[in-house]
Amino acid sequence: MVVKTTGLEFKRFYFDEAYWKDIDYVDDDLIMVDGVEWDPDREKEDIPNESKVVIEGGYLVDHSGERLSESFEAFFKKWKKLSNRKILIVSIPKDRESRLKELLKEVGGKIEN
Repeated sequence: MVVKTTGLEFKRFYFDEAYWKDIDYVDDDLIMVDGVEWDPDREKEDIPNESKVVIEGGYLVDHSGERLSESFEAFFKKWKKLSNRKILIVSIPKDRESRLKELLKEVGGKIEN
């Protein structure tokens, strides 16, 4: 199973401490960023927000060292389903930025950096 997302959404997921509370680490995962394998030794926080991220493979290991049956991809999909937020990356003309900010405020959204 392959999961596609954005850099911003991936980092939201990856650094969600409450969601990961029972997981110690992920092993045998492959993270592709803009079509290039992300070096496992690089920090995930360095993934650009606007990048296209693909999660392939990987398994979860709990704090006792036990390998869990849920895949890394399934774990991400479950997180996304539980979330009440939708993350979008948009491109608009500069002269419409203030209007977009107004609209986002009206609907309870915010701009992530």
